[in-house]
Amino acid sequence: MARQRVNFYSGVISSLATSTSGTTTTITGNGLGIGFPVPTGVDYIPITLNPGYFGATNTSGPEVAYITAGGSSTIANVTRVMENSIAATGTNVPWVAGPLVSDFDVSNLTSTGTLTLNNGLYVPGTITVGIINSQNDVNAFNLTTNTLTVGTNIGNSAILGGNTVISGNLSVSGTVTIGGNKINNSWYSKTLTNTGYLPNGSGIALPAVQVTVSGYSRYMIAASSSYINSTGTACNVWSYVTDSGSNQSTLAYTTLTGTGRANLSNNIIATYAVTSPVTISLNVYSDHTTTGSIGTAEISVIGLS
Repeated sequence: MARQRVNFYSGVISSLATSTSGTTTTITGNGLGIGFPVPTGVDYIPITLNPGYFGATNTSGPEVAYITAGGSSTIANVTRVMENSIAATGTNVPWVAGPLVSDFDVSNLTSTGTLTLNNGLYVPGTITVGIINSQNDVNAFNLTTNTLTVGTNIGNSAILGGNTVISGNLSVSGTVTIGGNKINNSWYSKTLTNTGYLPNGSGIALPAVQVTVSGYSRYMIAASSSYINSTGTACNVWSYVTDSGSNQSTLAYTTLTGTGRANLSNNIIATYAVTSPVTISLNVYSDHTTTGSIGTAEISVIGLS
């Protein structure tokens, strides 16, 4: 049942009995004023019985009543004492179809309950919405300084700034750009933990880069590294991924016959009995008789299950 509003309707009720909240009855006007408005369909029109005005000596009310369909300009079907108002009573009781506090709620601003703003919406606090269907909907919110809580989904591409909380399912048909080191179930590291030289021909592995993961018992790990030979003396270079013993990838191996860079890659599916934190290391070593250095190293990890 939707709310209708009318302009400049008022009148006088010849006799008004007291009532209780939600009671349906009829009221009769004595012909003064424009008369009662008649709503269409199953809609209703709120009016105020015995409203306050200059010079009034009200002893009851004011009361909010809802006019429903089926009446006329002189006899109105009404639901009495609505919106926590006080019952009015007496003879020659004035009434007016004026604005109420509830008329300014979004649910009563339009007949559909949908609020449309042409120039966007800025809310300096927390925004909670049910469904965002497109980038245009996202653009209606200032996400830099606010928190956006999405109940169901985002149907197109979105760049989410500030604090973004998604309480339901996230469905993205375009792209999502999110800052930070972890996106969904993925971790990524490209910061070298040791940028020094590899040991001279010792065969000792040097952990070039590490990343700590948690929350899953099975991970897919991809790593890559490079070794720089600055002397031109032939050498062999190996690399492997490990987690301190329980899982280790196959060795990646190459030979450098002169000055240059060797690029290596390692891949492994690692499985654990628990989901507690584990540190993944990419280790590099060489049989070079002189010093060479690690050029680049990085690890990408995806939590599978």
